[in-house]
Amino acid sequence: MPSKRPTTGKSAGIHLPSTQTDPGSDAARFARGSEPGSARGAPPSNTAPHTCNRPLSEGFRLLRLGVDSLYLSYSGDLYPESLNTLNKLKAYAQSEHPEEQAKAQWPVGSHFFRVHDKGAKLFPFILDDNAYRIQISKPGKKLPMTVPSETDTTRSRWPLHPLWVALSMVNWKSAHSVLLDKYSNARTPSELRLLSVVLGALVSHMAIHQIGDRNEAIDALLKDLYAHYTEVARKRQITFDEFLAQRVALKTREFATAINSPGLVDNLRQDYVDEGAEAYRRASRGW
Repeated sequence: MPSKRPTTGKSAGIHLPSTQTDPGSDAARFARGSEPGSARGAPPSNTAPHTCNRPLSEGFRLLRLGVDSLYLSYSGDLYPESLNTLNKLKAYAQSEHPEEQAKAQWPVGSHFFRVHDKGAKLFPFILDDNAYRIQISKPGKKLPMTVPSETDTTRSRWPLHPLWVALSMVNWKSAHSVLLDKYSNARTPSELRLLSVVLGALVSHMAIHQIGDRNEAIDALLKDLYAHYTEVARKRQITFDEFLAQRVALKTREFATAINSPGLVDNLRQDYVDEGAEAYRRASRGW
């Protein structure tokens, strides 16, 4: 299974952090095909077809070239046990029960990918975390980034898309092409944002109920919160603490900060292998 972030229209792929490089590089000269005086223009791509190109205004000068998204595709087939596991994790994501939804995760190294409940067109499986988004196509649907030929049906002879040619010319480690990594992979809200939300709730509660003492207001707010969500939990036939644990697990999955069910993916894969082995034994014995 690929472990990076893909593009729509590719079998799977990578979305890499924003970087910047020297405007005098080969990639910069390639990008300047869309500047005034260039008859060639930028070639079409899946994110910017040639019909969207517009002439640049007079007096415009390119100061810096940056990459805000990088899409890579890989062709290949999923192992049957991986496909089976993805189907089960997707089913967890589609469950109406929060404790089941929280299980829809696939760990890869230090990344905790969230498995989505829906796919997209040719891609039935979508996984993402703080840094990457993976779209996995159905078996047999391989869409490498090449330029299709109308006269040659052999895909291995199709030329590479010009975008890949340009990227292959970038010298990312050149001393004259200093990379400025401005990408943040944080999905969680900032501490300042959380404090702002809590303060907003507190002062609103104080204003509504005309409470002047902050300690009295905090106690009253927490009491009302506990009373309300205890009733919500009771209707679901669970306790307040169980309700709170479910909400925390869902946020953990959304923020990709941990795995809610460690070992689940490995167990699902092994169960599929064991079921196949048992089916083979039964068939070989005529059962």
